[in-house]
Amino acid sequence: MNIKVCEIKSVEQLFQLNKLEIDYVGLVFDKSSSHYIRNFLEAADIALAEIDVLKVGVFVDAPAEEILKTIEEFDLDLIQLNGNESPQFCKIISNKIEVIKSFQIEDFNKKSIENKINDFDDVCDYYLFYRDNNLLSNAGFRDIDWKIINDISFEKPFFIGGGLIKLSDASFLHKFKHPDFFGVNFDRNFEKDPKMNDFAVISSFIQSVNQVDN
Repeated sequence: MNIKVCEIKSVEQLFQLNKLEIDYVGLVFDKSSSHYIRNFLEAADIALAEIDVLKVGVFVDAPAEEILKTIEEFDLDLIQLNGNESPQFCKIISNKIEVIKSFQIEDFNKKSIENKINDFDDVCDYYLFYRDNNLLSNAGFRDIDWKIINDISFEKPFFIGGGLIKLSDASFLHKFKHPDFFGVNFDRNFEKDPKMNDFAVISSFIQSVNQVDN
């Protein structure tokens, strides 16, 4: 299971996550977000960092020219599109770099998910499914009956993220078996505060995952 940690704001965080052998880190390029990376770091700080973790630029309805320029500027490895980008737009970006297309899922059922992803199968490399925190109880991942989507063939590897993942969900994640399940995306549930990831919680989750694996 791959692990992606989003909303990075410092080089120190990058190096800490690299030591934890995290697979992906998300850098937010949405100007309206409190996590907007340019408010915290220069492009060279990211581009020149000697790390193995893959850098994902997260955009929301940004112009293609801006995204393509930022790829070069920050030496990004993947792009995540979090807005209302069309399949045609995704294709423009995926011709240059691998793309994760995210979808907010209000109703976790076969028809709802298929309606969202059908037009994107040929124009992106990964999916990311999330749900608004306000629509979830404290149960997190356990709030969702994942059995109802086990018969969906996604055609692409997918992440589960947003408010769906909490520290207590490690064992539940491993009960969820799907051939296209690729990884989890950590964000606000793994922060000490809006400016700092909680590395102790992230590390505990990874240890829990490894214990389950064993």
